[in-house]
Amino acid sequence: MVDLFLGKVLVKNNKDKDELDTEREIILRLQNRILMLFFGSGDCEKCQEFAPTLKDFFKKLTDEFYVERSAQLVLLYISLDSSEEQQEKFLKELPKRCLFLAYEDPYRQELSVMFEVQDLPRVVVLRPDCSVLTPDAVEEICKLGPDCYRNWQEGAELIDRNFMMNEEFDEGKMRSMTDPIRLILDALSELLEAEFKEFKWHLSNSGTKDNSIPRGKLENANRHDVVDLIVQQYSSSDAGTIAVRVLRKIKQNDLADQLKRNLQEVSKDVSTEGGASSGAAASTTGVTVTINSGSGGVVKAPVLHGGVFHGPMNFS
Repeated sequence: MVDLFLGKVLVKNNKDKDELDTEREIILRLQNRILMLFFGSGDCEKCQEFAPTLKDFFKKLTDEFYVERSAQLVLLYISLDSSEEQQEKFLKELPKRCLFLAYEDPYRQELSVMFEVQDLPRVVVLRPDCSVLTPDAVEEICKLGPDCYRNWQEGAELIDRNFMMNEEFDEGKMRSMTDPIRLILDALSELLEAEFKEFKWHLSNSGTKDNSIPRGKLENANRHDVVDLIVQQYSSSDAGTIAVRVLRKIKQNDLADQLKRNLQEVSKDVSTEGGASSGAAASTTGVTVTINSGSGGVVKAPVLHGGVFHGPMNFS
């Protein structure tokens, strides 16, 4: 799915219309997620009728008011509106956390042709590898509501954020490359809403104007969004340090100490693993990771950085 949008500009449907325009931002937002391409138009009566159902569906899967952890799901509006004003008006009916392509972007029409869109509304559901999971999910969403996400998750063989290596491959634990990010997210989940709001305030008021996260990006951000923003602003290698520092600023010293210990433990485990029988290895700056696998075994991983590789992957 990431490859489908590399080199493109995706826009957030928030007040500031923030853009995801770098390869890093696109990968962080789309990797290991199911993508819903919503083809619609503001002058389509059926689209207008479907929009509230879609908005409710998406909120119940991604809003922390309804779920403990946001579903690995991205909603992208592909406008077939006849004018930019019409597109902007219809976007107000859609979730603030959805993405869209700018009206002047010709890629909107290219995607419409690519997926042979004729009738509206249309929701094309894609697996993380860009293959089509459901060519049109409108009826399924209307009938099943959020329950259809479970079917998509199974059909896409989506790798859970908290995945573990299957025991048949190795008796020991295999840590995910995204463990530090998961640990930060777990720490933020311990904060009450008032504490989380204070955490975001310090993120936007720390350091200089150049290295602080803009307040507009944080205003409506949930915990997953905040972790993504920290990684985008400070890099994955420094994200943990920033999170610990801000937790101390809001007097969450015990939580900061726990996060620091957990991050150190992950770093130690990753740097000391070795002895791969397959000889397969992936590396990031300053860290070498060796993956153990028997001959012909399969290692499932959300992402291995070095080129950019996406699991599941076979090693021999």
